[in-house]
Amino acid sequence: MFILIGILFIAGLILFTLYYFVFIKFHKVIGFVLLAVISFMMMFTGFMHLIISAIVVFAIGLFLIKIAEQNKTKRKNV
Repeated sequence: MFILIGILFIAGLILFTLYYFVFIKFHKVIGFVLLAVISFMMMFTGFMHLIISAIVVFAIGLFLIKIAEQNKTKRKNV
């Protein structure tokens, strides 16, 4: 149970940092590349918990990139 909470906490911290410092400010391609690099680095460690966390980070990160891009276009049109 504590490992699951730790995985979710680490994934949430990584995604929070990426969303506010990368996804909102930079181009979408840079967000995709950085998200993929972080996820693959976590997967290649071989630890089961980091592999699960990397999958969670990658999946939710793609969703956050989509949301950030939609918010960028809304701000430009206003």
